[in-house]
Amino acid sequence: SSGINAEWPLRPGFLDKHTTQAQSDLERITNVAYSMIADHGMGKSAPNLSFHEQRSQQRSLNIWSNKLQQEMDEEVNSIVQEQYERASQIIEKNKELIKKLSTDLYERKSLTEDEVTVLIEKYGPVLET
Repeated sequence: SSGINAEWPLRPGFLDKHTTQAQSDLERITNVAYSMIADHGMGKSAPNLSFHEQRSQQRSLNIWSNKLQQEMDEEVNSIVQEQYERASQIIEKNKELIKKLSTDLYERKSLTEDEVTVLIEKYGPVLET
């Protein structure tokens, strides 16, 4: 989700659609959220329970009820949406820095650590939400 959010300030014109990296980010965050809930017992729907072995063997269809699956899906969606919003806020606060970094990288193909440091000092970063 942060990949998609990082691309967003560069529109319109610079990026016309999401990259494959953004899609990969979506897959990763979804997998991490499901792992938190189903494998590590971090959810409200199945606290302190782990379905890791069953999930890794792709037998999850038979190990919990439809109700539990729905609750887990809702928790995962909530985690993903909350983090999307958090990332959106951070990206929006750092929009000028992102634009400047991406434009300079696009034009010059690389930046030194010192050049990046100068840009960060001038334009950001703002990490808190």
